[in-house]
Amino acid sequence: MKDGYLNFSHSKVGKTLFSILGLTVPPKLARYSEGDELVKTSILVNDRTNLVAIQQCFPESNISVVDEASSAKVGGLVFDATTITTPQQLVGCYEFFNQQLGRLITNGRIVIIGSAIDSTMSVEMAASQRALVGIVKSIAKELGRKGCSANVLYAKQVSEQTIAAPLRFLMSDKSTYVSGQVIAAGEVTSEFELSQWHKPLAGKTALVTGASRGIGAAIASTLAADGAQVIGLDIPQAKAALEQHMSELGGQSILLDVTASDAPQQLASALDKPLDIVVHNAGITRDKTLKRMSTAQWQSVVDINLGAVANINQHFFQHEVFAPQAKIVCVASISGIAGNVGQVNYAASKAGIIGLVEATAQQLQVNDADITINAVAPGFIETEMTAKIPLMTRHFGRRLCSLSQGGLPQDVANTIAFLASPNAQAINGNTIRVCGQNLMGA
Repeated sequence: MKDGYLNFSHSKVGKTLFSILGLTVPPKLARYSEGDELVKTSILVNDRTNLVAIQQCFPESNISVVDEASSAKVGGLVFDATTITTPQQLVGCYEFFNQQLGRLITNGRIVIIGSAIDSTMSVEMAASQRALVGIVKSIAKELGRKGCSANVLYAKQVSEQTIAAPLRFLMSDKSTYVSGQVIAAGEVTSEFELSQWHKPLAGKTALVTGASRGIGAAIASTLAADGAQVIGLDIPQAKAALEQHMSELGGQSILLDVTASDAPQQLASALDKPLDIVVHNAGITRDKTLKRMSTAQWQSVVDINLGAVANINQHFFQHEVFAPQAKIVCVASISGIAGNVGQVNYAASKAGIIGLVEATAQQLQVNDADITINAVAPGFIETEMTAKIPLMTRHFGRRLCSLSQGGLPQDVANTIAFLASPNAQAINGNTIRVCGQNLMGA
């Protein structure tokens, strides 16, 4: 979808006019294309505490992870805050960014690595580690005009197996629309070796629901580009679009109403082998203010967006449809985090998805299962659906984020592909907002 405001702001006339009027000029965002280098050419780390582990995350010969002071421009800044135990020590974070932010290039990446907060920490350390969220969210807003992102990575332990996948993702242009977010990496309890970074999903089978168009189609394409054999699912009415897209990807089509009482059984029967990846993307909106909303409008949204996900997961767990170390990724929404006028049904269903992910992740940990489940929560994404929103509402939806523009379906798809990767085994129970740090619920 075209963003006329963004395009005009970068024209010769637009730049002059925007400067005179003092209007915000949205940055041109760098997005990953197949064949690009994954990470920026130079990354500056604050000290040597975990420097070796961080260096091991970037084995490419053209990547230089440095920790010495210099005036040279860098593509990324990594601040290791895992040793901060008191509020007084937070000044080290201030000093590093105060001195080094000027070196960051346009579309640069910032990651603060913190220690995962738990009950064994002192109150002072827990408070200090939580302060990192306020720091990174504020930096993200200050640098959004440059297309830069800033995020926090909390880790139980700083090791290559734990931090490599999220750190590489957050340092790459695959994460361009992920900013001001918190990712928590737990311990890798099952036998695990880092897989290849090129074609990380080779040999994996992935099911994507709602795969015929929009974000679902982008997810299917991205997983296929990463090497997965994709099975696309959608309603029978989307047969033509689904089959065409799956044909282009060399994938398989399944036509099914996920709210049917026997949908989980039908779906399991249509599969000829266990699933390595399941992406629950299918969803609908039926927007009305609560007073004017019919029972059917309420129920259809909740049944498709939430009930079907719970039913399919339950059946797949009971009948071992998930392969060992399978990855489940659900699509939530910032509406489920912040609510939205006229979307009580939709917000309820998407908030429910977040609760489902958190509860399921806890159960998987208790049962020592090696399956992970996470969610993404898109903000304003340029799709056919958002193109139907009234012009001014669409305009404000694009501007109300630190990057001053809407995201693209590929931004959501790239985040899902990261969570679906074998290398992301330490990521479980997270909900990552893909919203350009949207102000709604920030």
